[in-house]
Amino acid sequence: MEKYNEETLADSMLSLRKKEESYLDKIDKIIDWNKIKRVLDKKYKWTKNAAGNPAYPPLPMFKILLLERWEKLSDPQMEYALRDRLSFIRFVGFSVMSDTPDYSTISRFRSRLLELKLYDRLFDEINKQLTKKGIMVREKSAAVVDATVIESANRPRQVIKNIPEDRKEEDYNSNIDEEDKTGKTEEPNKNSDNNPSEKTTSHFEVEYSVDPDARWLKKGKRNYFGYKGFIGSNLKGFILNGLMTPANVSEISKFSDVLEVLNLSPDTPVLADKGYSSDKNREILKNKQLKDFIMYKAARGRKLTEYQKVVNKEISKVRYVIEQVFGILKKHYHFDRCRYGGLEKVNMEFKLVSMAYNLKKAASMVI
Repeated sequence: MEKYNEETLADSMLSLRKKEESYLDKIDKIIDWNKIKRVLDKKYKWTKNAAGNPAYPPLPMFKILLLERWEKLSDPQMEYALRDRLSFIRFVGFSVMSDTPDYSTISRFRSRLLELKLYDRLFDEINKQLTKKGIMVREKSAAVVDATVIESANRPRQVIKNIPEDRKEEDYNSNIDEEDKTGKTEEPNKNSDNNPSEKTTSHFEVEYSVDPDARWLKKGKRNYFGYKGFIGSNLKGFILNGLMTPANVSEISKFSDVLEVLNLSPDTPVLADKGYSSDKNREILKNKQLKDFIMYKAARGRKLTEYQKVVNKEISKVRYVIEQVFGILKKHYHFDRCRYGGLEKVNMEFKLVSMAYNLKKAASMVI
């Protein structure tokens, strides 16, 4: 383990207290942190912090961001834990007697990685290492695609009327993005007291919160304000990649974009539920030389054939894995609600959560 301060007697005694391997020890065995360090050092230049003192190296700071996700800690809680938890100190690489970053330093580092657009590169490097180790099989392995709703970090000021229902988002988009048949655009709400954040259409009223990119969606009997995460996993349940959008974006319209970020090899089977069923999406799979395992959807006046019912049943036996991924992300990583506001930061959060999820899952598979 690389130390960032001179090792003391207390540090040498620290390893003697360790009775059995934790998930952090297993992750240390799996990942070559020097390769992660090279990704960080290539763009992240560290010399002094905001107070003029020597800055903390980027690798231990990145490990701190992962620890926050594994242990469900905020920045202030992480600041305290780094002074109190010996396993954290050992994993990060600090000395027992060394100074540790405060919560504002952690926050600034996370924001700096976003500015440098390093999250995608770090995510790719971790997945690359897991694949090379044979833990995360990628070549010719099936990919399961689906979407889940993540609530915004910011509560809306009021509930809007006529919220679009799940799988009917295209109608919602057409209401707010297109002119009506008379060629007139929407008029501002005259009762809004000149508040530009409120407007009225002939179909619904919208009042935006301080989160400018979050949108409303009705799913079942519940209304959600936030984002929709489009995620692809393999059959082992590892996250291959994904993207975040406002909650009102339709699943059927983002299928091509999801496949683009997954970057699958030719002949890879792609499994998806009936929400993605369309001639266009099946044609996209064909053009990308991917195998079509999208569930069939019955249409008005056209029932499913017996063959289509059998295909749907077989696909449903396998694609449950993506539902398990969603469940773990929401229950164990608290990703049912965003920590940050704005689409760019929500995408950053998704990549952080995905890296933490894949690494801990890999650790659970190592004896």
